[in-house]
Amino acid sequence: MADAKLLAMRQNCRYKPATFQPAGAGGRRPALCGSLIFLDKSEGAMAVPRKKTSRMKRGTRRSADALVAPTYVEDKESGERRRPHHVDLKTGKYRGRQVLQVKAEA
Repeated sequence: MADAKLLAMRQNCRYKPATFQPAGAGGRRPALCGSLIFLDKSEGAMAVPRKKTSRMKRGTRRSADALVAPTYVEDKESGERRRPHHVDLKTGKYRGRQVLQVKAEA
């Protein structure tokens, strides 16, 4: 009975059984299918990543977590909100200097 169950589990195994190699022929011995955890297809297979996620990929994915809304400051002269270190488009001034010519109201 145990042999029939083991044979059925080996057929449902996601991993192909590795061939046995001596330790001297290429380094470590590969893991045999019998030593791995069997995932029975009838119970639903669990998602297993093929590779470890690298530090760069992990950091790139997590970089979006640090996004914040843009900041605004109140303009000293007009009292309107504007982005810091940007020209006020209504007055054409930046840090108290006139840098843009303001169009006349139509």
